[in-house]
Amino acid sequence: MKTSPIIPEDFSASVIAVPPLARHMDLSLNQVENTELIHHLETNGIRTFVYGGNANFYHLPVTEYQATLEFLAGVASANSWIVPSAGPDYGRLKDQADILRGLNFPAVMVLPQIQYITPTGVEVGLRQFAERSRCPLLIYLKSEEYMSPGMVGRLVDEGLVCGMKYAIERTD
Repeated sequence: MKTSPIIPEDFSASVIAVPPLARHMDLSLNQVENTELIHHLETNGIRTFVYGGNANFYHLPVTEYQATLEFLAGVASANSWIVPSAGPDYGRLKDQADILRGLNFPAVMVLPQIQYITPTGVEVGLRQFAERSRCPLLIYLKSEEYMSPGMVGRLVDEGLVCGMKYAIERTD
């Protein structure tokens, strides 16, 4: 896995894959299928993999988090980035930050939590998570109520953010 820092130009120069995380019928990690998927995408020029909602990281138990990340990092070629997700709630973020701190990922995407949040709380929580994990953030904006542009800007100015996924659904 490539571990160099991700800069905005890297994201704009590459297709970013958001693959699923293959599992067996008993819900254990299917290493064979995940390896084949990553290698197939790499063979076709994909070098950035973000594991988030499509990979069902919202429900990945913290007890499986480290082993899953170590597996993904070990399968990817030296020219590919793996960007795992963390969260969405603050308690999971604290536990996952401690795991991420020792794994040398180039970035982590924080899964958005829409309910039971305040924008100020999100800004403070993301700052604390980035500092604790020592991992740059890929912020996922899925709602206008999540954070204001000024809040995101402060985190960017502090050097805590390497990119943003913007997926706010609109009727028009």
